Amino acid sequence: MNLFFHELKMYWKYLLFWSIGILAMVGGGIGKFTGMYATGGQDITDLMDKLPKAFLAMFGMYNIDVASIGGFYAIIHFYLMIMGAVYAIILGAGILAKEERDKTAEFLMVKPIYRASVLGQKLMAGLVYVLAFVAVDAVISLVLVKKVAPTEDITSEIMLFLIALILIMLIFYCLSFGLSGALRDNRKSSMIMLSVMGFVYLGTVFMDMLENSGWMRPFLPFKYFPSPDILDKLTLDPLYIGLSLLLILIGLGMAFIRFPRRDLHL
Repeated sequence: MNLFFHELKMYWKYLLFWSIGILAMVGGGIGKFTGMYATGGQDITDLMDKLPKAFLAMFGMYNIDVASIGGFYAIIHFYLMIMGAVYAIILGAGILAKEERDKTAEFLMVKPIYRASVLGQKLMAGLVYVLAFVAVDAVISLVLVKKVAPTEDITSEIMLFLIALILIMLIFYCLSFGLSGALRDNRKSSMIMLSVMGFVYLGTVFMDMLENSGWMRPFLPFKYFPSPDILDKLTLDPLYIGLSLLLILIGLGMAFIRFPRRDLHL
């Protein structure tokens, strides 16, 4: 457990930095909502109807009713999802790769500790920070939304957005963690996963732009839990919850099968 608490101490400053980013993102977005709708929301709705589909897809606005606080928060959630994915990738790749990068792997591995234990403690420390990221998002979002729209209750929608965010972050965290444990040069894991995330984002945009593009959805985690479905149905698709868990298990499998067997860069 000493390693677990050591990892917790190592990353709290990074969480603080990202928390400031969450506050800026949610606070800035909610501020724009209050400004745009001070005189009514019809003008902005008319403007959105005139914008090209490609523009709306790029910024997570496609098929979203921006005239409501729920719809506007869905747009903010799109950016938070991208932020969360980047944070999860950097965390998942770095928390394991840093031992070889910083030349401390030999010092760690000569201790009476199994590699599986090293993986488990580092994995759990990272999971704490993933959940802490979402907890910060939850507090900021609930407080600010309640402040600007005290007469509207979208708590259920926000909680579903947060659950979706946890699943998406865990996909990218565990896959990054798995690559870091499996690759001979684990410093490449973050670069590979950030590239994958970029393609996922582009695929998400193209899926909104194209007709009959539903076949793309299983390959695009950002589309597993679409905002319009959360707002309209107040539910998460069980099929994609299961697919998310499968990807999480694949990432963990890569780490726990490959890392104990491969040579370390000392």
